[in-house]
Parts: sequence; structure tokens; C-alpha cells
Amino acid sequence: MLNERGAYPNLLFATVKDIRLANISKPTKTVTLVKNLEEGAAVDFYYEGNLVCWTEHGLEMIQCVSYNGTYVGVVTTDLISPDGLAIDWFTQKLYWTDGETNRIEVASVTGEHRKVLIWSDIDQPRAIALVPMKKFMFWTDWGEVPKIERVGMNGDPKTRKIIVSKDIFWPNGLTVDYATETVYWLDGRLKFIASIDYEGRNRCVLAQQGVVYPFALAMFNNKIYWTDWGTWSRAGGKAVVPKELFHSEYVPMGIRVWDPARQPPGETPCQKNNGGCSHLCLLAPYSPWYTCACPTGVKLVDNLTCADGPQELLLLAQRTDICRISLDSPDYTNFVIPLQGVKHAIAIDFDPVEEYLYWTDDEARALRRAHLDGSGQEDLIVTEVEHPDGIAVDWVARNIYWTDTGTDRIEVARLTGASRKVLINDDLLEPRAIALAPEKGWMFWSDWNERHPKIERASLDGSDRFLLVDTNLGWPNGIALDLNRNKIYWCDAKTDKIEVSNMDGSDRREMINDNVPHIFGISLLGDHLYWTDWQRRSIERVDLTGESREEIVDQLPNVMGLKAVRLGKVEGSNPCSRDNGGCSHLCLNRPGNNYVCACQIGYELTADERTCVVPEAFLLFARRENIGRISIENGNNDVIIPVTGVKDASALDFDITDNRIYWTDVKLKTITRAFMNGSDVERIVEFGLESPEGMAVDWVAHNIYWTDTGSKRIEVARLDGSSRKVLLWNGIDDPRSLALDPREGRPLTSWLDQVQKDMEAKGADWGHVSEGEVWRDRQEWKRTYQTTHRVMINTDFRQDYIYWTDWKTGNIECANKTTGCNRTRIHAQLEYITDILVFHNSRQSGWNQCAVGNGGCSHLCLALPSPGGSGANSHGATPNRQSYTHRCGCPTHYILAGDNVTCLAPRSFLLLSQKNSLSRLVPDTADCPDIVLPVQGLKNVRAVEFDPVSQFLYWVDGRAQSIKRVYDNGTHAGPLVPGGNHHPYDLAVDPYGRFLYWTCAIADTINVTRLDNGSSVGVVFAKAEGEKPRNIALHPEKGLVLVGLNPQSLTGLHRILEDISKYRVQLSERCLLKRMLLWLVLCRYDLFKKTEKKKMMALHFKPTIFLFSIAGFIHTSTTPSVVLFLLILKLMFWTDVGSNPRILRALMDGQKRIVIASDLDMFAALAVDRVDDLLFWAHMKKLETSDLFGKGRRVLARTQLVTETSLAVHGDHLYWLDRDQQHIERVNKRSGGGRQIVLARIAQLTHLVAVNFPSKQMLSNHGCSLENHVGGCSHLCHTTPSNSTTVPAVCSCPVGMILHENRRTCSSPPACGADHFSCASPATSTECIPASWRCDGQTDCPDSSDERGCPDCRPDQFKCHSGQCIDMSWVCDGTSQCPDDFDESHCCKAPGEFMCVSTEQCIPESELCDGWENCADGSDEKHTACTIGVSKANNHRVESPDHSNKSTYVAVVLTAGVVVITVLAALYYCHRYISGSSGDPLSDELGDSAGDPLSPKPARGIPKPVCPVGVLQKNGYRVGGKSAKPNMDGVRMSMLNGSTTSNSYDRSHITGASSSTTEGVPKSAPLLVSSSSLLCYPRETLNPPPSPATTADSNRRMCRDDYCCSSSGASRFRPYRHYRTINQPPPPTPCSTDVCDESDSNYPFSPQGRHRYYPPPGSEYDSDPFPPPPTPRSHYHSDGGVLPSSCPPSPSSAGRSSTYFNPLPPPPSPVPSPGSRCDC
Repeated sequence: MLNERGAYPNLLFATVKDIRLANISKPTKTVTLVKNLEEGAAVDFYYEGNLVCWTEHGLEMIQCVSYNGTYVGVVTTDLISPDGLAIDWFTQKLYWTDGETNRIEVASVTGEHRKVLIWSDIDQPRAIALVPMKKFMFWTDWGEVPKIERVGMNGDPKTRKIIVSKDIFWPNGLTVDYATETVYWLDGRLKFIASIDYEGRNRCVLAQQGVVYPFALAMFNNKIYWTDWGTWSRAGGKAVVPKELFHSEYVPMGIRVWDPARQPPGETPCQKNNGGCSHLCLLAPYSPWYTCACPTGVKLVDNLTCADGPQELLLLAQRTDICRISLDSPDYTNFVIPLQGVKHAIAIDFDPVEEYLYWTDDEARALRRAHLDGSGQEDLIVTEVEHPDGIAVDWVARNIYWTDTGTDRIEVARLTGASRKVLINDDLLEPRAIALAPEKGWMFWSDWNERHPKIERASLDGSDRFLLVDTNLGWPNGIALDLNRNKIYWCDAKTDKIEVSNMDGSDRREMINDNVPHIFGISLLGDHLYWTDWQRRSIERVDLTGESREEIVDQLPNVMGLKAVRLGKVEGSNPCSRDNGGCSHLCLNRPGNNYVCACQIGYELTADERTCVVPEAFLLFARRENIGRISIENGNNDVIIPVTGVKDASALDFDITDNRIYWTDVKLKTITRAFMNGSDVERIVEFGLESPEGMAVDWVAHNIYWTDTGSKRIEVARLDGSSRKVLLWNGIDDPRSLALDPREGRPLTSWLDQVQKDMEAKGADWGHVSEGEVWRDRQEWKRTYQTTHRVMINTDFRQDYIYWTDWKTGNIECANKTTGCNRTRIHAQLEYITDILVFHNSRQSGWNQCAVGNGGCSHLCLALPSPGGSGANSHGATPNRQSYTHRCGCPTHYILAGDNVTCLAPRSFLLLSQKNSLSRLVPDTADCPDIVLPVQGLKNVRAVEFDPVSQFLYWVDGRAQSIKRVYDNGTHAGPLVPGGNHHPYDLAVDPYGRFLYWTCAIADTINVTRLDNGSSVGVVFAKAEGEKPRNIALHPEKGLVLVGLNPQSLTGLHRILEDISKYRVQLSERCLLKRMLLWLVLCRYDLFKKTEKKKMMALHFKPTIFLFSIAGFIHTSTTPSVVLFLLILKLMFWTDVGSNPRILRALMDGQKRIVIASDLDMFAALAVDRVDDLLFWAHMKKLETSDLFGKGRRVLARTQLVTETSLAVHGDHLYWLDRDQQHIERVNKRSGGGRQIVLARIAQLTHLVAVNFPSKQMLSNHGCSLENHVGGCSHLCHTTPSNSTTVPAVCSCPVGMILHENRRTCSSPPACGADHFSCASPATSTECIPASWRCDGQTDCPDSSDERGCPDCRPDQFKCHSGQCIDMSWVCDGTSQCPDDFDESHCCKAPGEFMCVSTEQCIPESELCDGWENCADGSDEKHTACTIGVSKANNHRVESPDHSNKSTYVAVVLTAGVVVITVLAALYYCHRYISGSSGDPLSDELGDSAGDPLSPKPARGIPKPVCPVGVLQKNGYRVGGKSAKPNMDGVRMSMLNGSTTSNSYDRSHITGASSSTTEGVPKSAPLLVSSSSLLCYPRETLNPPPSPATTADSNRRMCRDDYCCSSSGASRFRPYRHYRTINQPPPPTPCSTDVCDESDSNYPFSPQGRHRYYPPPGSEYDSDPFPPPPTPRSHYHSDGGVLPSSCPPSPSSAGRSSTYFNPLPPPPSPVPSPGSRCDC
């Protein structure tokens, strides 16, 4: 069939990196036309137009270049995977396919008038070919239903026809023979080239032999040319015998025959005046042989002319994009509007007047707008926005409304963002959608709060609020209004319905309740209702009858809100449409066109009720749940300040410098502040308050004072709540109101109690008057203001007027403060005003020393009254009094340093925990003894501890069953031991070793956790039969001190003490041995005469201290010198509440346990006295004590004890909690006397602990301290005896681990074999490395334990200056092994010479060991040089004189023999292993998951090294068989134990070497090997693009000689992003919603930065695959993804097609699985 005509055409072909032109007569010479492509794909040319065009997947563009080298970007937007490309040279059009958008499009050759031709019934279009002579277009589709189709070049569906649908799998390339009217195509999976005529008849297979991996196809003169990925070549040939023409270093892609014969000229109707078409003239296979067409989204007005643009649009928010979809064309193609910085768009609306689109961005926290073409983008509102959700445009009054689910507000502003005002801020919990009816004066909104979802209505000014619907709602999301029919539509994502009712809430009914799994946005246009669905990822519509339902677009990711608009049509008017209704700021319409003017916050209306001005002064008032402002000058002009969270405001004040208001809330027990506009609400004091009723701001020193009636205290703090100090706590009974005069430096207070019953004034302020001007007598008040009402008043002053409120009448009035004249009512019917203030600049004037730099104070600056007293200073000035001086104050329990400026934190105190709070208690202080610490989130606190080094608080959270920590100022809170399968009971801190010891009530263990990073050290006490450890206490500080001995005469004693140190615990417990030691010291060594014994200082015994001081009375032959022998025993005590209740003691690693006390019952608490070495415990309603060895046990207190739950030793006292009595008591710790109650009436007491800071000297001397790097220990650190004041460290290990020979590192018991080293890292499986890798200068263990505590180099090793040890044979071998090149720095130049050690003289090898010392130092005759020789020992060099003996020599020889035998055995084993597996069908055995990425299979055996790579030399170079590191096969414990699931250990894997392999490289070439490279099959990223041309045998084969083991194998097959998402189900709605679909859990994450379906990393909703809220954020996102109790079926089970959720290839490595054609 194919006849050779002898022509030599030029081939134009593309690779992934370039475009080339070559003549087949000269296959070795190609011309590169275009370089540096980003994943080039298809290519075509326009011969007459001198253009070459191509597609690029990486750039997602179609580009062209002219013959003169001019580049043109033809199509640069809205492309994802342009696979096929064809040029219509008749009409100068570009046709292309997109394999991800699943569309075929056309545009002019310059890229203009782009139109979608085919969009339906198309799955994965690839190749495309045109026949302009016949007006036909052909394309291949390798989707779920593979096929080849034909259609007219105008895309008319009537001309569409399938010509191939059988015996086809992956149709890739396509070309046409115009002369014979034959279509040729190739199949990448079935591996053939076939042909068929235009009508789908006369099918014929042309070639199968030699077709390996065919992709693109071309033909010329009866010859076929194609690109093949298997051979990376362009091939051509006759019927059966193909011939390789070119071979490329890059993957070959599209191919064309560059010849004018492939584009013969012809005439078309479009050649003359573009066929009369205004835009596109497209050829058609029927008369008149063309049709006119319009760009996508524009409809044809008549048969020739297109409209000016789209008339009806859908505007869609897609999280990071804003799109527009034209409703004028049936393809409904969405175009992304080119906008900047869209992060999380939620809602969208449109202004038909100026044609701006408006949207909310939740992540950017902004309201934005732009034109439809993306121009004019700007931010409107960016401040005081938290989570903007819904948005609505009042196109009549030119206002914009929005909801904010973070601030729980509904606000309004001008369309420009000016004149912002809060309309509604109360009873809003989760406001979402908002819609407006400007002519009717109404706004509607939804609130999806879980407890009370509702839909409400109000006037456009926020008044007349009305509840429409609050029953049978779940998550009401979108709202749409039908203004003509007075209907409101809403969608509910939880009930899965669309409902409708009248605008008054009547006539409610369901409209759609089927197959709307998670509906979100909704909009109405004309007679159709449109909505988005998160689960279906679709946009649908239905007519208003609910009958005709249609899917507009499907498989759209991240669909959010939408708006349907009709351009050019503006309807509606109201009084605000004309000159803004005469309002200077906002015009807000109300029902009946009864509009009102409104002002932005901070302004108020003048008397004309149209103009907004900034008032000079106004009244601030607090009224239960509201804080508001009232105009003084403009009548009843009151405004509620939109602050949230107010429950019962009591006192009120302000700071005019930063425009903030402050208030106390007696119901919430907090002090809060906010800006005057209600923003930035901040609780500054929220702990330790009971009833804060009075409060005043010191505007000069920036302090705040308050009274607490419940705790009977007056306190002060900085304005941000820091540096809190209790001023008064004794001698006051019922403090209430508080007033300040900072200029005078004196707070004036008044309070009500039982004695002062005649005082009826609740409030008083001394702003500008003397104390004598304050009214306290009711009769005087009546006479002055002529009222007989019984009143409760709040007062304030401005100039000559006093303002007050009357609770009975609800009036606010004012009068002259002196005469009572000019009495005026400011406001009426404001009941229950709790405080009132005049806001004016003059109210906060004056100065004192605290105004400048806080008076130099580090914390609080407190002004003092002037010495002249009230009313005049020392100079007699009265009007503007100034304080003379000030003093610095400190927070409670802090003390002022010697400089009187700086505050120092307490270093000894008690920590007290209650169920939901932590307090600090300092007894016997002049300060307030207790204060609550500002720690948030405390839930069911069970135990508490304190680290004096880092100053972290630690506590057991009984609710989360975790251990948490925080600074005492409330910052840096977080978990140390997260909740899990444990139950922490008690805590104890070792501040020196930096460990936290804690008992677990479930596992019955004592665990150790590192304080600094929270990592687990291990268990020091494992559960034993009947044992249950609970309370725990540590004693990490005391020991044995022996002073005054002469070391010169106590040689024997040294050995005794050395023996004693090994058994120090037993020794200290046995009096006999103590006496023996005394006898040895005093008698045996005759240290002093008997007659002088009386002069000896007292011998003092303590359980852990043996102090013996002779102090100069030693009689020896030499002058006595002082020796300090220090032994510190770190001890751990705990209670055992098991079958045999008792108290135990052990070292802090759990070793050497002894019983301190037994026969105990009803344990309650345990404490240790670190100062006097005493132990205390509570049981059976009594307190007992003993020394640290259980000796001297006695009852300390037993009278009237009820429930002692915690003990602590502080100073000379023992403290305990009595939970039932709700108080803290104490007794003297030695005598048990002086019992007293320290604190009373404290509810829910849980724990008490004493805190004492160690001295800096102790921390620096302690060997286990942080300053000493925790002794260098890998796990636990203790101390050891020393003859100095320092305390050296000794390391130990937790249960299940052992200490290495370096005495620093712990590891699991040896399980790696004698020739391997066990890494210390406690992992799931033991890390084993060859023993030869230990201390070789390279880190091989994950925890670097193989390089810790390394000894000096062995005799057969050379030590670099850096400390690294290398083999002696590597010295002077010509290659530097030491980092400093020290091994090659002093070497003989000539081979075979020997360098003398001292003189560095080089002598011939023949003079070595010849019996004569030829070197001056005689090193040529030393043992090392003579034994090992030049070539073996030092390779021309000896490092140092050898002092080894004969035994060392024998050991070296034996070791070398063992190494040689081991290497030979390993080589033999590898040879048997490799040869024995050479014939295995590895593809089936390994279960290649790369070929099946969606269904990964576990490995069923250790990967076999089927691609031998040799071994590595020391420098990473490949050598034949010698390994620089003997036994370099690193293994895991699991492998040694017989497990076959772990990969083999490999040095390059540890050091991060490349995973590529090298074959056939020269000896000097580096070879980098990893465990993955040994597998030798392509990784997922190597899967072939974009054609699914892989075959079952090719991708399952473990190693193919042509690409698997070559150096270029790593780049042969590039990843194609768009094949990661093809044929994948859209990910499910996150399980934070009412649906979850487990089938989508493996949905692919697109690389190259395009997050098609997943939210970007680090976003607010990164815990869920898709999409972010706004569906209930606060319930199913903030709570850690807690799912509803049940989930509806996945879409695949709800009638969806299998295509939608079936995870099909996406190639590249599709491997057929049983029962399916291609299942990846």
C-alpha cells in the first residue's frame, strides 16, 4: 500500500525542550528552530504565512515564531493541557485540543476571536487534523470511551460522527492523506499504526513490528513518520519494516512533514470579506460551505454579526479565582478574570450601573472590587475585618452591605468604602448571605449558627428587625430575592434543600430537595434560579416552577458564591437615588420610602438630620449589654457603639489619647477595652476577678485601677492589663466606685458597706471639683435639684454642669453643678444605666512625672500627691496642680531592686492550682499573699509544676489527658506531652537534667520527658505485679561532702571512697558501714590524738550528707591540705497505691529501689524537703515525716484533718490543701506546731507545689545542668563523686535501653550482631550500622550516636586535625580524606619512599627495617613500620611512634583476618543472591506501585539488587570489589529479625545522595547510590507523558537495559501535571460538612504550584482537602475535624456515573487490573 517515491522531505518535530527541522537524507544533521521549551508538545506550521506554532504544557500556552525569529504568544490564557494543534491554512485559523478542559477550540492565527467548538461528549482529546478541502476536522479521544471522531470545521454537532470506536485504546497521533482521503492513527497501548477512510470504512492495520511507544504521526508521499517514546526516535518505513531516522536526547513529541505539498492552496467563501462575518468565518461541510461564528460567550445577532459582548453572565467565586461564564452560548465556558491577590473569595455581587463586581476575601480580610475585564481593581474595606462572608450592593443608593462572621456584624458603607457604619451587631452568631430589596427598603440575611440557625429581615438602616424563618433549618447559606414576585429563596447545605417563601416568611415550601448534597451560593436571573454545589462541584439551574433542571457546568473546583447578571439593564429607584437623598454620608431607605440619613462612627447628625459632624463632646454610657454614646448638643441622637461580647457592663471609662473605651463586666468577670468605633475588642483582665464594679483610667501614667467587691480588693495594672498589682486587700469591706485625679497623684475611692447605710450615691467623679463638692447627702441633693424621687444616680461633670441618670425615670439630665439651675433633660427612657461619662478633651488634661518614659520604671509608675496637700502645692498654685514626685511599683509578689526602678520576679513561692485556674502564693509577705496567674484554657487541672530555669509552668490537663506548659504571664502556651493513650497523674521537674518526670495512671509507669523539646526519654519505672505509682517527688541536689583530709597520707582511703562511690546508696543506708568508715578515717589512719578528740567539730549525720570536718586538727607528718569530696545523689520518691501501699525511693533512673515506708493506706500526697532532707506524706487523715531513708518516722499532725490532697514544703513550714474544707493550712515542718489557715474559702483546690530557684553557682557547677550540656548524655543524667566543687555527670538509661561503652549514649540492647553498632535513637525498629562505621567521622545514625563519645583513633587509624579517624592505608594515597587535607600534607613525592616521623626526611623503601636507623629518630626501624610496611601501614608516611606491644600486633592481625573472611563471605552471598534471582519475573513479584499510583501495593520482599552497581570506595567512587568501609551493608533491626519489609541500609541514603544510578562509568566518576535507586524501576515522576502509551510489561519490568540503569534514566520520562488529575473524581466535600466520601482520600495534589483541588499549604483550612469554609467553620473545622455522626452515601452511590468517581489511568503508567480495562 505504501510505495516509495524517492523524495526526501523535511521533518518538523518537537521535543520537550526544543523544536527541530531535519531532512531524512541527513539524519545526523538537524536544525534547532526554537530552544528552551517548557514541556513542548504539539507542533504545526503555516507555510504560506511563514509561521511555526507549538503548544507548551509547562507555560500552558500556544506560541508561534516567524521565519525572521519573531515570537508571538497566540493563546496565553485559560489553557491547561494543550495537546493537539492544527492550522487551517485556508482561513488562517488555529485549532487545538485541551486534554484537561476537554475542549476543542478555534481562534484566528493571531489568537483573536477565540471560540469553543466541541465541549460535550468529549473526554481526553489529543491529536487533531484538518482537511480544509473537505471542511472536516478529525481528532482522537483516549478517554474512558476511546474513539476517533469527525466533525465539520465549524463544529456543527449535526456533522459530528464517530469513525473509530472498536479495537482502540490509546489513540495518540493522527494524520490525513488528502489524496486518498485516508485517516492514519497510531495506538500507544495496542502498539499499531492503522488507517481508515473519512467515513469510517476500509480499516487496515499498517504496522505493528517495531512500534514500541508511538506518540505522534505524520505522512508524506505514502510514507508514514512517527515519534516513539520507547526508542526516543523519529521512525519511518514501508508497510511492515520501519526504520529509525533520528534519535534524540529528549522525549520526542509532535511531528509534521515540512513541505508545501502538505498545505495545497484552495479557494473558500471566507477569502472574500471574511465571508461577511463580523468575527469568525468557519468552513462547513455543507452549503454555503461556511458559517459565521462569535467568540465564546457572545451570541450571533443575525447570521453574520455578533453582539458587542455577552449579555447575560454568571459571576463565580472560585476561592483563588473570580470567573465569568456567559449564558449566551451553550458551551458555558468559564473564563478567569485577570485579578491580583485573590486568596479566598467567598461571596460576590455586581453593580449594574458602573459594572463593577464586588467580592469578599476571607483570607485577605478585605472587600474588593474590579471591572469585568479585571481593570480598576481596588481594596475597599481592609481594616477591622475578620471573616467577611456575604456581600450585597444597593445599586440605587450606591451603598454596599456585608456580613462578617468574625466580628458578628452587618455593616454598610458607600460603594467607595467611605462612611462605614455598623448596622447590626447583637444576636448575630454566624451571619452569612445577605440580599437587598432597595425599593422596598429591606435587607435579608442568613445566620447558620448551629444552635439557632435563622433567616432574618430588617430595614436598610438596621431597624425593624424581624425573624422570618427559624425552624427546620441547618446551614442556611445563599439567599436570592425575586423582587417582582416578592419571594425569598434560600439554600440549606445541611438539610440539602432549596426553599422559598414570601418576604414576610409566609407560604414556605420546598423547591428542590433532590441531589443537592452541599449547596452554597444561589442567585436568580429572569425565570431561572442558579446555584453552586460543593459536593457535585457544579453549577445548576432550574426554572421557578422547579421542573426544568439543568446542569450548567460540572467538575469545577472550589465553587463558592455566584451572581447571575444581565448587563446594561438597571431597574429600581427610591428617594436615595436622587442626590443621595440630601444626606452628607449615608442614605438608608426604609419601607415606604421613609429613608433616613446616617453617619459613620465618630460623627453625629446635626439638627437638620442630614449633615454629619464631629461632636466636640458627648456622653458615654454603659447599660447592661450595651455601651453607647449620646449627643449633648443635638438632641436625642444616641448611637450604640458596636462592641461585641458585653453581658453586664458596670463601670466605664476612656483614654482619649488612643481613643479607647474601657469597661468592667460583672457577669463575665472581666475588664475589656475597645476602640471608640467598637473595633479591636480586647479583654485585658479576665482572671482573678469576682465582681469588678468600679474602674478608672489614669490617662497620664497609662494605668487602670479597679475595685472588686467580691474579692474585696483594689488593684492597678497597665492599660494592657500587664504588671497587675493589688493595692489594698485588708481593711476594706465592700469597695465599689473609684475615681482618680492623676494630676494630684491620688485615687479617691468610695464604697458601700453595712456601716455607711445612708450613702446612696453609687457613682462619684472628682474631675474638676474639690472633695467638698461631691454630694453625699440625700436631703442636700433634693434641696439642690428639687426632686423627691428616690434615685440611684451616676454622675459626671463638664465645665459647669453635672450630668446624672435616674433609674426610676430612665432620664439623663444635667444642671449647673453649683446652683442646680438650668436643669435639662438630655435623653429619656434609657433605663438601667450603670455608668455615664462625658467624653471631652478637657476631661483628661494635666501632667506628672509618669507621663514621660513611664517615669523610668520597668513596670508601674505611681504618682504621689504633692506635699502641699489637696488644693494647693508648695507654691500656692491651685488650678493646674501637679504632683511633685512618683514611685515605681511592681506586680504583686515582685520586689523592687536596689535601683528602685527595676522589678525582680519572686524566687521562692507556692503554686496553687484550682480546677480551672493557677495562682501564685507567697506566705509571710507584706504584699497580697495570692494572685491568679493569667493562664487561659485551663480545664480540669490535676497537678502543677514549675521549671525555675525556663520559668515555664507545667500542668496536667485532665480533660485532654495531656501535659501542657505556659509562662506565668500567660504566653507561649502549648502541649508538652500531647493527649493520647496515657493518663498523666502527677509531675516533678528536674531543673538540672532538664527532665519532667510524670506518672501514668493507665500504664502504671514513671515516664521522663525532656523539658526543652518535649521529646520522650523513656520509662524509668515499668509496671510490675501489683504496683501502681502515683504521687512523685524529686530530690536532685544533696550529697556527701568530706572536708579537711590530707590526700598525701590517705592513699588507702581514696580506694575505699572509690569503692564506696560504687555502692553509695547501700552505704548511706547502713549504720554499720558508716561506723566502719568513721573508724577507718579516725582510727586506722590515726588522724588525731585521742586527747584532742574533744576539740573536733561536731560529727553531723544526714541521710544523704556525711559531713566530717577536721579543720586543722589533723596530725600528720606533712602539712594538711583541704580536700573536698562531693557526692550528690539525685533521688526519686513515689507512692505505690497497688496491692501493697508504700513509699519507695530510687535513683532518678529508677535503679536501686528501696522501700521508705509501708503498711500505708489511703495515700493522699507526698513531698520532699530538699533543704533539710526530710520526707512528708499524708494518709489516713494524718501527716507523717521521716528522713530520706525512712528513719525517724513520726506523725507530724493528725488533728481535724479531712481531705489532704497535696503537700508542699516552703521555708520552715509544711503546707497542705484541704479540698473539703476549701482552705490551705500549714504547720512547722519540724515540730508540727504553729498550725494555721493560710487561705480560706478557695473552691475546687487540686494541687500545691513549692518553687525554689537554684543558685547560679549550683547550676554552673552541676554536671547535668544546661550550661554543661546535660553532661553530654543521650538520655538521663546524674552526678558522680568529685574532689572539686563541681559536680561531674554520669549518664544512665531508661528501661529497655543500655549504656554504650562511651558511658554517654543509650541504645537498645544489642540485637544487631557483634559486627554492628546499635544507634541510640529509640525508633520503631533498631537502626544498625556496621561496627566499622562507628567513630569514623561521618554521621550514620539518625541521632548521630555513632559519633558521640568516640575514643582516640586505633593503632591502625590516622587522626585528622579535625579529630576524624581514617584508615592508615588512606594516608598519602593521593586523595584527601581529612577535611583539612592533613592526610596528604606531609607525603613523599616519589612512590615507594618512607618519611621519617620527626625530621620528615624521605628515604628509599629499601632502607626500611634493614637493621640500621637511617632516620634520626629511628622511626624506620619501629615496630609499626616494619610490621605493616610502606604500602600498607602509612603509604609513604608514619604518623607517630608506635608504642604497642605484641598483643596489639596479634589483635590487629586477627581483626584483619576476620574482616577479610567477612568480606569474602559477603561477596559470595551477593553473587549467589544476584545470580539466583536473575530470571525472576520481578514485575509481578514487586507489585510496582509506580504503575498504579492510586493503588499502591506493599513490597512483598526485600528489593533485589538486579542492577549491580558495585561497591563504593571511601570517597564515593565506584570500584570493582573493594569497599573502603568493610561490611558496609547497613541493616535495620527488623531485617536481622527476619522481617522483609524494610529497605536495606545505605550510606548514600543517609547522606542524601542522589537516587540516580550510573552504569559503565569510568573508575574516577562518582557513583551516588540510594536505596531507591537499587530498585531500578522508574519512579512516579518518571512515568511517561502525556500519552498513556506505557504497556503492562514495560512499566512492570524491574529493570530494562535501555533506560533503567543508565545515567540518564532519571530524566527519561518527565512528569506531566495534567495527567495527575485526569479522570479523577473531584475531591469530596470536606468532612466538616454534612457529606464525606472516603473514595476521594487519595485525590492527587497537582505539582508545579497549581492547586487544582486542594487548598494551598498553610491556608486556614489545610486540614481538609476541599474547600475551605464558609460552611460552618466554628464547629467542624475548629474542633479538629470532628465529623457528624453519620455521612450520606458518596456521589458514586447516589446515581452518579462511574466516570465521575472511577479513578482511571491517568497515564502515564496505566496498568490493567483484573476486571477493568485500565485501573490505576
